[in-house]
Amino acid sequence: MNSASHHLERTIRTMAAVGFDLATPADIRVGREAAAALVGGDIATAETMIRVQARTGCAVFVARSTEGELVAAVSAIPLAAAAAPDLAAGRFNGLEPADPLIARPRDMPIAFYVWGAAGLSWRGRRLALAASVALQREAYPHLPLYARAATDDGARVLQQRMGARPLPGPASFGGLVAAAAWDRDRRAA
Repeated sequence: MNSASHHLERTIRTMAAVGFDLATPADIRVGREAAAALVGGDIATAETMIRVQARTGCAVFVARSTEGELVAAVSAIPLAAAAAPDLAAGRFNGLEPADPLIARPRDMPIAFYVWGAAGLSWRGRRLALAASVALQREAYPHLPLYARAATDDGARVLQQRMGARPLPGPASFGGLVAAAAWDRDRRAA
């Protein structure tokens, strides 16, 4: 199920299975502010996140408590073939990704970029971790993962749980990491 017509539905289904729904623009604004309070303001703006959500149809997800309060947000960008040169050079700009680099629902993604994961409580952190791993192993197992960690905990998760390794690249975009596709060999290991 690698076809372009399936990645949107597969991502939404995977995230629903771990308790996440597609984020609305209002959810994105609230989640972005909460994430900035946790990791600092050097993250994509709410307007950028809303733009990417509209383009992909499946980039930003939220989980709520039984009372309806936001407890976690997770985001990942499916990337189009045009992103390959920037990824190879270690210079993909996750703060303001250009539209041609972002896969639309009808495009065949070549990779995905873990844009962020934030839990606003102990339960929310566990949910965000489970959702991040599900993105790699269930939604996009056939694609390589790229990311930049905003925290030491994020770096540990990316490296220890998701197999990401640092890539060379410009310091101005600091710390691009990558992990190979979650293929059958890695699943068996």
